Amino acid sequence: MVTTSGSGQGQRRITLAGLLVFFCTLLFLAWLLQWSEATHKVDRLLHDSWVRAYQRDVPQDVVIAAVDTPSLAELGRWPWPRDIQAELFEQLKIMDVRAVVGDVLYVEPSERAEDSRLAKAIESHTISILPIMTEKRRASVTLPIPMISRVVTDLGHIFLPIDDDGIVRRVFLKSGFSQAHWPALSLAALQALGDTPVALPGLAKNQVEQVGQWVENNEILIPFFGSNGAFQRISAADIINGDVEKSDLAGKIVFVGMTTTGLGDVVPTPVSALDQPVPGVEIHANIFSALRDKSLVTKAPVNTNIVVAFLLLPLMLLLYSRMPPQWGFLSAVVGAGLPVVLSFLLYRYGRLWYAPLAASLPVLISYLFWSWHRLAYINRFLERELAKLAPHLPRRDSQSNALLA
Repeated sequence: MVTTSGSGQGQRRITLAGLLVFFCTLLFLAWLLQWSEATHKVDRLLHDSWVRAYQRDVPQDVVIAAVDTPSLAELGRWPWPRDIQAELFEQLKIMDVRAVVGDVLYVEPSERAEDSRLAKAIESHTISILPIMTEKRRASVTLPIPMISRVVTDLGHIFLPIDDDGIVRRVFLKSGFSQAHWPALSLAALQALGDTPVALPGLAKNQVEQVGQWVENNEILIPFFGSNGAFQRISAADIINGDVEKSDLAGKIVFVGMTTTGLGDVVPTPVSALDQPVPGVEIHANIFSALRDKSLVTKAPVNTNIVVAFLLLPLMLLLYSRMPPQWGFLSAVVGAGLPVVLSFLLYRYGRLWYAPLAASLPVLISYLFWSWHRLAYINRFLERELAKLAPHLPRRDSQSNALLA
């Protein structure tokens, strides 16, 4: 791979055969790491660090009407009678909100009079979005009761996939059984507001009907605006009691949902503290806000690491062969850091998530290969020199002890 000629430090050059062996071996290693997802867990830690490093100002026109602990203490256990929930929607109408997005399921009927009042309260809003209930095991979708389904502006799914480490990082903007036709709750809200993107962001797949299977499309990563409580919250009890100024809600988009930990609608996220998971309603507010300002993050193409390694590994070999030996390790560390820096820049400015370690590790390992080759070359050089000197040296055998004595 590397040859030396001349005296002193010598002139080093790269042979074609050595370059090909070096390049192909490490490129294969990059592919193997990518294919096996061996670096997946550490890559996720990097992703979570980029999310925390790029938190932005929360939009002021997105508010959460929170079913929080004070509300439960004042109005009783959840679920509240639908008369009380109807009061909440009625008060939001009086406050002249722009849209109401509910993260509350109404799939079972209650008292007919209470359901009727709730339906009228929801119908009074110009824009109202409610969720559907999905049961993947039973392959079923349950809509809100007909009285409410008929008057709501649109419906959306609230399914948030949980990664194998228990953290919610992503969402599918389109999902459904057999075909991905249900929009996410946040996407349904944006469409109702007339801000539908020309092309949906996210990793799109070809729509192929899969009968009875849950189909997901347009996968995106959520760029959280902040940790738990970043979005403005107003207690549902305060809204119902009329203790909120109209100016606090007028013209705003209000997400209605539960924010208390005990109700089970909270999940860990990249921005969660150890004891502060984020409620589902706030996650949907994050998705809506990111979708509206076009800051949603898409995964980089699968073969990005192969391309990065293809460009970086020959450069590392050139550096090893031209730089003084004492700079070799530093070169490897800097080279291994380049994919990590690229990952951050793509996340920050390109809205792409690139998992860099499958390219970084082969760069570090390249230093070991280079060091092994260099030691092997020095060993061969010493053996050759010793062979040249051997005829001029006195011959000794195991019985020759005079010099030792």
